[in-house]
Amino acid sequence: MGHVDTVGTIVMIDGTQIKGIDSDTIPVPVGDTDDKDVSTLDSGYCEETALGMYKPGKAKVSGNMIPGDPGQEAMQTALGDRNLHTFTVHVPKAGDIFTFNAYVSKLNPSSDDNTYKFETQLIGSGPFTRATEFAGLTSVVSAGAGAVEFPGTI
Repeated sequence: MGHVDTVGTIVMIDGTQIKGIDSDTIPVPVGDTDDKDVSTLDSGYCEETALGMYKPGKAKVSGNMIPGDPGQEAMQTALGDRNLHTFTVHVPKAGDIFTFNAYVSKLNPSSDDNTYKFETQLIGSGPFTRATEFAGLTSVVSAGAGAVEFPGTI
């Protein structure tokens, strides 16, 4: 699959679409796994390392400020309530759907090239899931000029 365009990416908070998102924004938290020293007296001169806990990380959501947008208002509410919220990022041209829980830790107005903008930071909690909108398709049979879908298992 060559280039996949991110124009048309849909970002939602608790099922409400956030409008005005920048087209180059894919706000899935960028996490990393810690490492830990598991050396013992028998390790000699070289440290032994193991994997620690995965930290979900942070993500940035930015876009054009749209007064009255329910999604942007939900982000403002989430900033104030300090609760976990469910975010969904759907990249239609790739067929990918990411879902994760996060806190909204900042929501700042800004300006870029005389355009009223916003920038939000999300702090992930727990793992994210990646699904595909093509997952329901289990079998395709080609019959000349057309194709027929047969639901079931392969």
